[in-house]
Amino acid sequence: MSDFGSAGDRSAEEDGSGTLDDRLALLADRDRRLVVSTLAGGETDRVPVTRLVEALSQASGDGHDPQRIRLRLHHQHLPRLQSAGVLTYDDESAVVRYHGDPLLEECLSSFAELTSD
Repeated sequence: MSDFGSAGDRSAEEDGSGTLDDRLALLADRDRRLVVSTLAGGETDRVPVTRLVEALSQASGDGHDPQRIRLRLHHQHLPRLQSAGVLTYDDESAVVRYHGDPLLEECLSSFAELTSD
């Protein structure tokens, strides 16, 4: 994948300014919602992939294989979020850098409110 470029290296489509429909499509998957929630709630913008694997494993509650979770992150969720400009994933260091996305976080918050009843 890529290493951590500066925010200025991202294209206009990748600067977190996607449409509401784009953001809702990203959050349609439970695992991606959890990834974004974990990243947005972190103390730093850089998170090791192992932390995301732990969060997904704990959320599944049924002992999903961490290696399978890591593979899904690597091949599905992180590339999709990276293409949307939400994060940068450096597969060599296995670290994710979250760029922040106010619209995505607002959508995520709305989902949380809807499902908390």
